[in-house]
Amino acid sequence: MDILSALPFIPGNEPARPEPLGRYLPPVPEGIAAAFLAEQAALPPMAAGPGSETKRGSWVLDPFGASPRLAVEMARAGYRVLVAVNNP
Repeated sequence: MDILSALPFIPGNEPARPEPLGRYLPPVPEGIAAAFLAEQAALPPMAAGPGSETKRGSWVLDPFGASPRLAVEMARAGYRVLVAVNNP
């Protein structure tokens, strides 16, 4: 196995159109969250530990809410998303 193929890097695509206030948000390419969830759903059920199933309709927690693009992308992929953001 090649060492580069084992790296946990998922390339994304440039956004098709700019987001409102996009210059103030972190630069997160499109397609990363959906590719990650598809990769995790392809694993055997117990590969990542008990309760780690990622079927469509499952809940996904975004504990930081750094980019709204991630939450929207996960929701469009068919997952229920819970975003927890604490900004004092």
